[in-house]
Amino acid sequence: MKLLLLPGMDGTGRLFRRFVEVLPAHLMAVVASYDAQTRMSSDELLNQLPRLDEPHVIVGESFSGPLAVRCAAGNSNARGVVLVASFVQPPRPFLSTLATLGTLLFRRPPPRLLVREVLLGARWLMRWWTRCATPSRVFGPTC
Repeated sequence: MKLLLLPGMDGTGRLFRRFVEVLPAHLMAVVASYDAQTRMSSDELLNQLPRLDEPHVIVGESFSGPLAVRCAAGNSNARGVVLVASFVQPPRPFLSTLATLGTLLFRRPPPRLLVREVLLGARWLMRWWTRCATPSRVFGPTC
């Protein structure tokens, strides 16, 4: 039986090297790799995968989990799918929304006032700390 090994985000398949070395003789690995220098959609990544015309199991590691499921869905020779440290849908859909929001927010540099006050000096935090954060108040009522 052949195993089609789909790599994680690095796209090289190098992380499978030790795994392939210890496979039993009756299992043959075909390690896929992606062009790591080019940004591609999931459809483009699927088109890069090797086509196996014999029964095989698809192993999707991390980032490639959803690709493994899609590849198996359209492949009559696929006998199974194994997901390794992976997911089929984003585990936290809310974070996907935040990622989209982040791309909108960070198209331009943040305002200097925000950087100066919040990120670099946090003067407001230091003022609060020196005024309110005595040992007796830290665990007591808020200031």
